[in-house]
Amino acid sequence: MHGIIFNQLFKFVRENHGFEALDEIMKEAGLNGKFYDATKSHADQDIFAIVEAACKKLNANKDDVLEAFGQFLVPALMKTFFSYLLPSWRTIDLLSHIENTMHKTARVSQPGALPPQLDVQRINQNEVNIKYYSERKMHSLGIGLIKGIANHYNEDSKLKINVSDLDHGKLIHVAIAD
Repeated sequence: MHGIIFNQLFKFVRENHGFEALDEIMKEAGLNGKFYDATKSHADQDIFAIVEAACKKLNANKDDVLEAFGQFLVPALMKTFFSYLLPSWRTIDLLSHIENTMHKTARVSQPGALPPQLDVQRINQNEVNIKYYSERKMHSLGIGLIKGIANHYNEDSKLKINVSDLDHGKLIHVAIAD
């Protein structure tokens, strides 16, 4: 997992629950004092251990934590990938291009980062189907990202998301109501 994700997760915990909570979560995860370079990839098992410890500490559901974290991530990712975004884009446009812009860049610049594989099909101006495939099985993070993107474009009040199972992934249908 890319170091940016670790660093943003730490920021998310600190801003919402304080430094002490982050210290306790890292101890519970068995990773106290470990440094995560934002420019490198790090072991997936570390992020899983941190999320599990956070859920335990905060008495929260994994999907809820990942979704909230996904929403939190959007402003930082929008800054990071600003040069890939067209000013005319809205939520559905960004989602339609995420695989061939941001994910492609992440795979090239950080081969170990391995963002999820997305098969995106634009249905029309206001709808997209996203087939999500990842061994990490963190689609809730993706749902949070979608909600954060819609919020960024002030389309969150019109957002509709439906998730269904695929053989080895999830089908995420996203629509922005007129």
